[in-house]
Amino acid sequence: MTHKIVLKEQSEPSVEPGTYLARCFRIVDAGTLPSEIYEPKRKLIISWELPHERIEVEGKDLPRSISKFYTLSLNAKSVLRKDLVAWRGRDFTAEELAGFELSKILGTACQITVIESKTGKAKVSTVSGIPRGTLVPEVFNTKVEYSVDQGQDAAFEALPDWLKKLIPLCEEWQKPNPVDPAADHVEEDLQDNVPF
Repeated sequence: MTHKIVLKEQSEPSVEPGTYLARCFRIVDAGTLPSEIYEPKRKLIISWELPHERIEVEGKDLPRSISKFYTLSLNAKSVLRKDLVAWRGRDFTAEELAGFELSKILGTACQITVIESKTGKAKVSTVSGIPRGTLVPEVFNTKVEYSVDQGQDAAFEALPDWLKKLIPLCEEWQKPNPVDPAADHVEEDLQDNVPF
């Protein structure tokens, strides 16, 4: 049975509209997810913590966080590429694009603008680089990179509940495919040229 879902930006708890300094702490390839409106697409979820926006949870002072859904594509018109270009301050060369690893952005600082969506929820509207000389505290949360291809491993178990409920709805989870680790090999020389 195919589940229909509406992808929503996630913030735990809600973040007020405004512009914030942020650091990426989680990247999740959630697989090919169904949609009520569009064809199923492979989705990526990037999460940032906002070090200057705090909340108390179970007696602990923690940074607020917010996430944004992307189609997992770096083509010239994709929102993911547009945000990465704004974040790094320049477009990718052909060599950089061929060897780009999303893990490069884990722990990297940026500036995000949060707006209120039509449903009244917080939504990341833009991502950009930070002004020179701006200090952003180091990542507080554990940095996490997860792909649906990993299956239900320790990284999956460490994800927040909303992601653990979302990921099993993807096509890859329903019909697992063995992954060839050699297919993900990237030349180290290309990775070193990426300014993240």
